[in-house]
Order: sequence, then structure tokens, then C-alpha cells
Amino acid sequence: MNALWTQLDADLVGFFNPLAKDPAVRAPVRNAWPLQRLDHAVYIAAAYVTFVVACKLAFGRSAKAAPATGEAAAKGKASVADKINKDGLIVFLAMAVYNSTQVALCGWMVYSSIVEYKRREWVPVCNAYNLAEDGMAFILHIFYLSKVLDFADTVFMIVKGNWRQVSFLHVYHHATIFLIYWLNANAFYDGDIFLTVVLNGAIHFIMYGYYLATSFNISVPMFIKKSITNAQLIQFCCMETQGAYILFFGCNSPRNIIIMYMAYISTMLALFMNFKSKNYAGKDKKKQ
Repeated sequence: MNALWTQLDADLVGFFNPLAKDPAVRAPVRNAWPLQRLDHAVYIAAAYVTFVVACKLAFGRSAKAAPATGEAAAKGKASVADKINKDGLIVFLAMAVYNSTQVALCGWMVYSSIVEYKRREWVPVCNAYNLAEDGMAFILHIFYLSKVLDFADTVFMIVKGNWRQVSFLHVYHHATIFLIYWLNANAFYDGDIFLTVVLNGAIHFIMYGYYLATSFNISVPMFIKKSITNAQLIQFCCMETQGAYILFFGCNSPRNIIIMYMAYISTMLALFMNFKSKNYAGKDKKKQ
């Protein structure tokens, strides 16, 4: 990094965790893990947002919902063949591989975090934080890198013309969570951060498993789809509760990161609650 980015990195990380101000003490820098530089993270996030905006301006306004193909699709139950005819074989196979990869990756992250939890004899909250430890740091760094993989969600939506799904919530969440976890990966990668990986990884394991199953027309109860959104809301509440406990009892975690993360999670909680009210409240009333 040049002098400007180096100073910005030191000031940013130093503000949120003074002990990690010197890059040399951080696990990602010590081990030369991918995308540990601030400038690379910012450029990637900016490229993602630019790509979405450019595609929206170029294709979004003129895009129309693609007509359903096949008799089954007309009834709202598109077969695998209908989906291939509509989206193309390459897109269908790419999504199948992508969802399978996400399921495997999320499963590994949750499992590895639990193994580390047991190895270090941690408790649910208020664990010692150690910059010199590499175990949880590696898992969290993979978690951070997986947020780049998550950008593919947006690419598939755009390729398929599903512009309604490319919402402010979707783009805001994908762009910001990537940058938030760059900071965590460099300044808060041990101790109580494990809970985030377990909760978020478990939810995404179920979510991508649901996507994978439904893409092959495997019947999945509707309550599971709704439960994913509810689980995300519960996840945010658990994170807020953990953060409040850490601050109130003065646990050994970087205080400024906890405050920032709680503020960020509050925005996610509000946006997801708004999403739930718009997408499910009306349907529930119609059924009554």
C-alpha cells in the first residue's frame, strides 16, 4: 500500500482496536492471507456497487419480467426443464455449483468455529481476545473472503433479470458487510467474534440448502423459507445482546468495534424487519 492507504489503515484499525494498529501483529498480515489490505477491500466494494449501478442504469429500467415457460410454469410450479429453458443451462448449472459450494463452505465454517470454541474452552460470551492466535483468525478470514463469493448472488439476479430482488437492502448488506468483516478480520478475529460465524454460517447453510433443493424441484415446506428471515432477525438480536453484555460487563473485546458493530446490526435489524413486513405480512393476512 502507498503512504496514504498505510496511514488510513493504521488510523482506522488503531481507532477500533489500538492493540492492532501495527499491521505486523495482525494474523492476516503475518500469514499474508488474501485481501488483507485495506485498499484492496475498498476497491472491491466500490467495484461491486459500481457494477450494480451500471447494470441497473443500462438494463434495469427496460427489463421486463420474463414469461413463464411450459404448462407447469404457468401454474407456478416450473420444472427443472422449464428453469433451464428460461435461464439457460449454463446459468442453471452455475447456480447449482454455487449453492452447493456455499452449503459446504458455511457448514465448514460453523463446524470449525465450534471445534475452536471447544479447543479454547470458551463460553458463549466474554472470552479472552488474543491477537497472537491464528485458529479463529483463519476461520474468520475465510468468512470474510466468503463475502466476496456472496456477490455472485447479485450477479445471478442481474443475469436472470430479477431486478426486484436487487433492492437497497440487498446491495447495502453485501457491500457493507464485506467492509465490516475486513475490519473484523484485521482487528477483532478472536474470542467473542466466534458467535457471529456460528449464527450467520448456520443461517446461510440453511438458506443456500433451501435454494439448492428448490432449484431441483425438491419440495421444501413454505415455513422454512419464512423461518430463514425470522432466523436472521433472531441472529441480529443475539448479536445485539452479546454486544450489550460485552460493553456492560467490560469483557476483553475491542470496545469501539463492539459499539460500531451494534450500530450496524441495528440498521440490518430495521431493514430486515421492513423486508419481512412487506413480503410476508400481506400474504399472511390473505390466508386468514
